[in-house]
Amino acid sequence: YGCSDTGVFMDHCNLHQINIIGNHISYNQRAGIRQLNGAVHNLQITGNDIEYNGGHEELNSGEIVLEAPEGIVSEHVITSNTIQAIPENHGANILVWGSEVEGAMGVRILTITGNVLGSREKNIEIKNGSRVAISGNTIYGGRELNVHIKDSTTVNIGSNTFGTRPASTPTEVKYDDGILIENSTHCLVNGNIISEFRNGDAEQGGAVTVVNSQNVRVSSNQIVNPYVRGVSITGGVGCVVSDNTVTAKKEGTMVDAIAVAGGKDNVVQQNFVRSGVAVPIAIAKENGVTQGNTVFVVE
Repeated sequence: YGCSDTGVFMDHCNLHQINIIGNHISYNQRAGIRQLNGAVHNLQITGNDIEYNGGHEELNSGEIVLEAPEGIVSEHVITSNTIQAIPENHGANILVWGSEVEGAMGVRILTITGNVLGSREKNIEIKNGSRVAISGNTIYGGRELNVHIKDSTTVNIGSNTFGTRPASTPTEVKYDDGILIENSTHCLVNGNIISEFRNGDAEQGGAVTVVNSQNVRVSSNQIVNPYVRGVSITGGVGCVVSDNTVTAKKEGTMVDAIAVAGGKDNVVQQNFVRSGVAVPIAIAKENGVTQGNTVFVVE
């Protein structure tokens, strides 16, 4: 509590089987829990209250920081914790960076489930990861993003409840919120509730954004009142947007419900869209096909 750097620090350790259970880990300047390199396997972080670990300007700061550019993050479980900060804090509530040399195998077999986490620059950031499950969490208030997946494969984001912070929050910071998957393959965003996200601009981006990725499926999500787009696919190959509900107010600022730009062999199918946008699904023939979507324009 209140340490000048990190509360629980695994510094170049070779560890198998370590449990961090039932603690209050807060107000540390860089991280509540941090792994730096080494080879750590079978880490269980369960039932803790991990809060307000911020103050460093570096991006490798957060409540839980697993940082192994020259090491291994393997077989980790983060479950049933309350994890929060303030939006001005850099980094992420849960930050996991694997080895660029190992690629997606730098972080492997990671489960993040059943947590309440929010209110930071990003809520979850994973780089160079594989076989990752992010499920059953309540996630809110990402100043930039809620979930950022980069250079990863076989990541499953499912059955989470995402929401922004309400306007009554006593801060001048605007939360953009959003899910971003970039330069990744074989990922799934399925069965989430995604509400009131502001991410995106006139060119690209939305509540769920997929950039330069292959075989990513966005399916069966409830996307409620996105400010810019519900789903944005840019430069995707073999990506599928299917069976989502995208609804927005007539007086809102939504540009597209679903937009696909660049790439090839993408499919937009069986989605339910209800909005004030006259042509809510934007996709060129050379980028993919649409089929079986149901569109209602709110008058």
